[in-house]
Amino acid sequence: MRFELFQEAAEADDTTLGELDELLRRVEEGVHDLIFEDPVAIEQSRWFQSLRAHSRQLIRLLIEAQAWRGLNKPSKVLIRSAQEVLLARDVAMTPLMILVEDDASDGSLVRAAVLAYGDEATVRTWDIGSSVTPPGWTIEHSGGSGNMPRKIKERSANPGHRLLVLCDSDKKHPNDPPKREITICAKAARDSGVRPPLVLPLREAENYLPDRFWDVWLDKDWARQSYRPVVEALKSLKPDQRDHIDMKGDDRLKGSLGPLFDGSDSDNPRPEPHHITALTGIKRNLKGSGQYPETGESRMPIRRLAEFVQSGQVTATDLDQRDRVAKLRELVQSITEEL
Repeated sequence: MRFELFQEAAEADDTTLGELDELLRRVEEGVHDLIFEDPVAIEQSRWFQSLRAHSRQLIRLLIEAQAWRGLNKPSKVLIRSAQEVLLARDVAMTPLMILVEDDASDGSLVRAAVLAYGDEATVRTWDIGSSVTPPGWTIEHSGGSGNMPRKIKERSANPGHRLLVLCDSDKKHPNDPPKREITICAKAARDSGVRPPLVLPLREAENYLPDRFWDVWLDKDWARQSYRPVVEALKSLKPDQRDHIDMKGDDRLKGSLGPLFDGSDSDNPRPEPHHITALTGIKRNLKGSGQYPETGESRMPIRRLAEFVQSGQVTATDLDQRDRVAKLRELVQSITEEL
C-alpha cells in the first residue's frame, strides 16, 4: 500500500513521530511504500532530524526512487496531520485480511492466483508479507458463508482494517439466482463500509482447476492413476457443465448429475455413458479431505495448485481455460490495490 506523507505531519509531537517511525519500519521491511508530498521539506522536518542515520538514508533512497518512478500511481493513504499519522500507523500494522469460506480450498486458489496473475511487485510484496510480523496479509477461514456477515462486522470494527471478502457462488446452474448468504454478506459489507464481496461465478474453487493441473496432479503419483477415468470425464464436459458440477459428489444424487447433464439443454448434451459412470463412481470426489498418513500430504488436490504455479507447471494461460470471465484477475487486482 502506498502512503503519502505531508510536511505538517512530520512536524508533530514526539509521540506522533514515534508512530511515523513504526510506519517507516514497515516500509523498510518491504510491506508498504512511502512517498513525500514535498521531499525537500521532509528532509528539513523534525521527524527527519530525529531519525538515526540508517533511517535518514532510507528516506533519501525513497525520495530518489520517487523522483525516478514519478507519481503516476495514486496514494492510498494521505498523512497530513497527527491524527492521520495514528490511522496510517494502524493501517500499516494491520494485515490485509482476505476472508474466504474455506481456507483449504478458496485460500489455495487465492494463493495460486496471486502467483499466476500478479505483477513482479505484487508477488514480491505478497512473499514478504508472509514472512514479517505482523504479516502483511492473512487468509481467514470463516467456516462457511453463513458465518461471513458476522466476520465482516467484527473485522471491519478494528482500527486500520483492510478487508477483502471472497465468496463461492455455489450455483448448480449458470442461471441460478445468487444464494441468500451472498446477499446478506453484501449488506454486511455495505453497512461496514468495505468493498462488496467478490463472488466467484463458478460453483466452487475446485471448478477453476484446469486440464493442465489435473495432468500434472495425476503424473505426480502413480497411485492417483485410479482417478484418471473421472479426470478424463471431467475434461470431456462442456464449459457450463464443468463450471457447475459438484466436485465432491453427493450420494444423495443417486447417480443423477442434475439438469446440466440430462440432455435437456442443447448447449450441454448428456455425457457419454462411460463418462457418466466415472462421474458417479467411487472415485468421484476430486475435492479430497484429510491427509495421507504416510507422508502427511493433504489429500485435497487444490492444495497443490500454488506449488504447480510457482514451479511453472501450471500457468496463467492454463488458469484462463477455466476462468472465462477473468474473475481471478479481478481478485488479484483488488489484492494489488490493498497490499
